[in-house]
Amino acid sequence: MNFSKFSLVTVLAISAFWPTPLPAKPLPAPQVVASILPIHSLIAGVMRGVGKPQLLIKGGASPHAYSLRPSDARLLSKADAIFWIGGGMERYLAKPITARKGAARIVELSRAIEIDLIKASGGREADLHLWLDPHNAQVIIRTAVSTLRAIDPQNASRYQANGDSMIDRVAQLDTEIKANLAATELGPFVVFHDAYGYFERRYGLRHLAAVTINPDRVPGARGISELRRRIKTVGAVCIFTEPQFKPSILNAVADGLNIKRGVLDPMGADITPGIGAYFTLLKDIANAFIGCAGLS
Repeated sequence: MNFSKFSLVTVLAISAFWPTPLPAKPLPAPQVVASILPIHSLIAGVMRGVGKPQLLIKGGASPHAYSLRPSDARLLSKADAIFWIGGGMERYLAKPITARKGAARIVELSRAIEIDLIKASGGREADLHLWLDPHNAQVIIRTAVSTLRAIDPQNASRYQANGDSMIDRVAQLDTEIKANLAATELGPFVVFHDAYGYFERRYGLRHLAAVTINPDRVPGARGISELRRRIKTVGAVCIFTEPQFKPSILNAVADGLNIKRGVLDPMGADITPGIGAYFTLLKDIANAFIGCAGLS
């Protein structure tokens, strides 16, 4: 008897009744939470085609005075990764972040390697509006890529490709804004609060004064009077408010002065969240400065 032939026939007969193994199910996309719109936008670009990050602060809310809602707490409790700037910006997140350490990847972007921090005016603390410099936006993208590759290796190549594409797109945005602002002769201007140091440094701008250094503290009558004196002396051409804050203080400063009024928004209060939001945000800021110079 030919045992090799018998063995082959037997194996074939048995395999006909043996169930074919099903392909492994792909793991669900990681649950990712971003604190503010510009960070959410950059991470959404990295996650394109895999999943969508959740955004905590929506609309015109300010991260300086935000309070977590029950729905926010639920998002954080399920997150695999949480991206935030840091306690100096989002104080409301400090305790929830501490509670999630060890259970989720906590990414404090102000401490990311290669982030270029500058000092806030009139203080020793860092200015945490760091996303307003495209260099830092690219660092945030690279940080998101490395974090997501680590927690979701099955999609590592997609995260990398998306990140490379986003970095190129930010570089193109930077070049466009530089060219547009280089053609703008902008005189002295006043901002509502000292939030634009990164953008100003990047594009060669400098504000005359800020209505308030800390948006949680409004200036008194003496401070407003001094600011009005400086505006008259130097001849400031524009004063900018922000949609997150009431305009009454700005009105008190600008009332009766020959000065243009504009709006700068470092958070994107009126911008629809998504991949394009970061690019819209920076273009809107650039266009506000160009409009102040009367060239738009």
